[in-house]
Amino acid sequence: MPASNPRLLWPVTVTAATNDTRSVVQNFRFREGAGPELTALLTTGDYFLRGGGTVGTDLLAELQTRLNAAGANTYEVSRTTTGRVRIRRTAGVATFTLLWSTGTDPQFDGTVLGFNIAADDGPTTDITSDFQSRFVWHPSQLAIDGYRWFPTATAGVSRSLAGQQYTQQWATSRRGVLRIDWVRVAKVRTTDVDGELQYTAGTQLYEQLSNGLETSWEGFYESARAGRRFEIAIDEAATGSAFLTAVIDHEAREWFEDFDSVAEVIMERGERYRVTIPWELYTA
Repeated sequence: MPASNPRLLWPVTVTAATNDTRSVVQNFRFREGAGPELTALLTTGDYFLRGGGTVGTDLLAELQTRLNAAGANTYEVSRTTTGRVRIRRTAGVATFTLLWSTGTDPQFDGTVLGFNIAADDGPTTDITSDFQSRFVWHPSQLAIDGYRWFPTATAGVSRSLAGQQYTQQWATSRRGVLRIDWVRVAKVRTTDVDGELQYTAGTQLYEQLSNGLETSWEGFYESARAGRRFEIAIDEAATGSAFLTAVIDHEAREWFEDFDSVAEVIMERGERYRVTIPWELYTA
């Protein structure tokens, strides 16, 4: 049965010194009260922006742990139902400030969490990001297909010197197809469509909570077609262990080659799209 509001996540790499379209610096700068600059030092590695997951794989859980280790307050870092990130004090007496513009470089790029980093945020005790977090796609539409599983197996046949035939079957893998219909163009493309840039504030197609390539289908596509793993949460409410980790089906060659064939226009003037994702389970 279709579920509402699926989301797809792809990994961001925490590094020592690089902020770019795939990476973010590990130094999260903040201040408590009028005190000195503090650093929540994230462990380097690949993370998903799940919320409700575990330290080591969930960026929000990792950030919460490191904030609590660095400061005197106790903090909670969570994801809202609209895909934004909330950081709040749950114990302690000091306000806190997120030092987006005045923190020491190199530092964590707050746009990964959806914050506008033109100025510091705070002092406060509770703050929610301005936009949806990056590295997550929220189509805001029903998943038409999603739980169709297709078991596959690889078999080998050999013949002994005595003429006997042996057949061996390797472990079965699972594949599926996720299809989402009626997705708005502003949630699909950030590049130019009919002479108009989709993610520019002030245009009729700009969506308030979206903020660039890594919140769109196009951002997901560019990561997945490079062979990177991703996570599917068939329901927006899913957290932590309720995710399926996959890669694009290796036999879906046309998917890797043609953006327009996998984000198909189903209304005139590109107003609505049908997105198709052929996947197979990821194996580490």
